[in-house]
Amino acid sequence: MRLFDCHCDTISRIYDEGGNLSKNSYHIDLEKASVYKNYVQIFAIWGDSSSESDMEGRFRAQLKLAKSMLNGQNGAPVLCRDAQSLGEALMRGRCAAFLSVEGAELLGCSEEVLSFAFSEGVRFVNITWNNKNAIGTPSAYKIVEGLSSEGKEFVRKMELLGVVPDVSHLSEQGFFDVAEITKRPFIASHSNARVLCRHRRNLTDEQLGVLIKRNCICGINLYAAFLSDDPDSCTVDTVVNHIEYIASLGGEHILALGCDFDGCDQLPKGIKTVSDLKKVYEALLRKNYAESLVDDIFFGNMYRFVQKRIEA
Repeated sequence: MRLFDCHCDTISRIYDEGGNLSKNSYHIDLEKASVYKNYVQIFAIWGDSSSESDMEGRFRAQLKLAKSMLNGQNGAPVLCRDAQSLGEALMRGRCAAFLSVEGAELLGCSEEVLSFAFSEGVRFVNITWNNKNAIGTPSAYKIVEGLSSEGKEFVRKMELLGVVPDVSHLSEQGFFDVAEITKRPFIASHSNARVLCRHRRNLTDEQLGVLIKRNCICGINLYAAFLSDDPDSCTVDTVVNHIEYIASLGGEHILALGCDFDGCDQLPKGIKTVSDLKKVYEALLRKNYAESLVDDIFFGNMYRFVQKRIEA
C-alpha cells in the first residue's frame, strides 16, 4: 500500500509547538507513516496573518526548519524538487516530500519572494488561506470577489516559474480566475464535494467539472466539518462518499488524498493518525473498487501529476 498525501500542516505544528518528525503526538510522524510501502507528503508552510505581522519572516524560518528536517538522513524524507528526484527517492526506498506555502501572504504576495521560494524548493502555493490578502479573497469571506489585478499577475508568474497554484481556500470566483489564466493543470489540495457538505470551502459540481476537464487534482480533506453538515456523524464511510461522488462525475483520475493532518481538530471516527488511512483503502475495496483504482486515489494520480507538472 502506497500513500501520496497532498496536504498537511505538520511542519507548521512542529515549528509552533516543538516536537520532531520521527515520533511525536501529532497526526503525522515517520513511525506512523511506516505502514506504507511508499510515502510521499506535501508539507505546508503556514501562518495566520490575523495574529502575526512578520509573515515573510515566519515563512523563512519555517522553510529553514523544513529543509533541515527533510534532509534524507537517518530515515528522514527526501525533499524533492521535481519528478526525477521523487523517482530516485522512491527507488531507494525513501520517504519523499514536497513543500507548499499555504497563503501567498507568507510570500508578501511578492513575485520576487515567490521566485526565491521556488529556488528553495517550494512547488505549490495556495493563493489564500482564510484571510484576504493583496492578491485574492478566500472562500471564508461571504463576498463575491476573485483575484486582484496583482493576483492575476502573481498566478501568471507561478505558471512561468513552474509553481503549481493551489485553489483550496480560494473564493469561487478566484477559482475560475485561476482556471482562466492558467494553461497547465493546478490542484485543490484539500477540498471536498459541496453537494455532500455545504461548507463554502468545498467545491461545486461546476468547479469539479473544471478540475476533471483540465486533468487537475482534488485531494479529499478529512476535516469532519468539510465532510458532513453534521461533523459528529463522520465516519470512514463519509470519506468514501465524497470519493464515490467525485468518481461518479468522471473524476477517477483527479482523486487524491489531501488529509489536512495536523491542520484540523476533528477527524472522522476511526481515523486518528496517518496510519489509519488504510481503513479508507479497505472500505473502498469492500465496495468492489478495483485495487488499481484505489491505488491511484492513494498514490498513482498524484504521482503522475507530479511527473507531468513539476519541473526542476
